[in-house]
Amino acid sequence: MIGVMIVDDEVLTRVALRTLIETDDELRVVAECSGPDAVEAARSHRPDVTLLDLRMPGADGFTVLRGLRALPEPPAVLMMTRFATDEDVRRAFASGASGYLLKDTTAEELSDALRKAGAGIGVVAETVAPSVIADYRVLAQQADARADDGAEARQIAGALTAREHEVLQLVADGLSNPEIAVRLLVSPETVKSHLASCFAKLGTNSRVRAALIAERMGLLRELM
Repeated sequence: MIGVMIVDDEVLTRVALRTLIETDDELRVVAECSGPDAVEAARSHRPDVTLLDLRMPGADGFTVLRGLRALPEPPAVLMMTRFATDEDVRRAFASGASGYLLKDTTAEELSDALRKAGAGIGVVAETVAPSVIADYRVLAQQADARADDGAEARQIAGALTAREHEVLQLVADGLSNPEIAVRLLVSPETVKSHLASCFAKLGTNSRVRAALIAERMGLLRELM
């Protein structure tokens, strides 16, 4: 069962989303609130995934996202809005969002996105995919630039533990957190802890960026 928190300033929207989400037996809404209450609600209810409206009065989605990402065990965050701009999409992923959806998403697409996010898989609406691809091209160029610095690569390689190397390799292989936990015979919480350490050492808060940077720096080839 994947616990979901809905963050939206409109009560009717929250009710509608709850109704859609709870038609899926694998999903359960554990909390719903407006932006200013989101971080405390996440701390209390510990959702696996937060469905977060981007544009809200009082505390917009980016402000809430930063607060959620700062929690010791942050939930995966799916940003949701009525329309997408390239700047919004890039900023969302750069800030650590796991996905970006539009509010015209169908019930089936919403359930699929929440289940994937709960498994540690990124999700993006088809209509915003081109801007995400463009952003990842920039990320690749940045990772290449960092990889050219052999001293930095050696420093990071030395800072990563053997288990963190394993986790990074499995992330790069496309495994979700639960799948990594099964493979390594540890708890999902332990996997999250290892990933958080990897993110800090690689200077990112995204599993996609971490795998990309690690690959460009040659940190994964040792395990192949």
